[in-house]
Amino acid sequence: RGDPDRVQKEVERTRGLLDKAAEQAKLVSDDRIHELLHRANGWQDQAVVALRAGQLPKALKLTFSARDLLLRAWAMARGPANPELVERALAETDRLVEQWADAIRQQGSEEALDMLERALEHQDKARRHFAEDRLKPTWHETSLARRLLNRAIELVQSEEIEP
Repeated sequence: RGDPDRVQKEVERTRGLLDKAAEQAKLVSDDRIHELLHRANGWQDQAVVALRAGQLPKALKLTFSARDLLLRAWAMARGPANPELVERALAETDRLVEQWADAIRQQGSEEALDMLERALEHQDKARRHFAEDRLKPTWHETSLARRLLNRAIELVQSEEIEP
């Protein structure tokens, strides 16, 4: 059950982001950032193993967790109030909405639909904050939206719920 191609694309996207971060991390001396990236890479490796084993929900959960750690590392490296980083986080959340909202709606799980709607509300708040140049609340709202979306996507891909 679920869509292995979509899950594979998410896993590949995270791998690309981690590879890009590895290049940038060479310029950073903060051990905390390196530890976050190390943990993110470990979770990503586990996501690949889960994907190969056909464990789609587990692969998604691990790759999204790796991506969240990556964003935390970027925030630490650049500072949480960096407009470029905040805009990138907004764009990533928008991309998830664009690619997964229809699947969540079609799947029909009330819990997943509720999470999607709450995620969209948080993303709308994030956009309003960003328009007002309020970066910290923007980061907070888009992070909440992304976590809700990640959970809704996991539910849609879950083997326990019929598509």
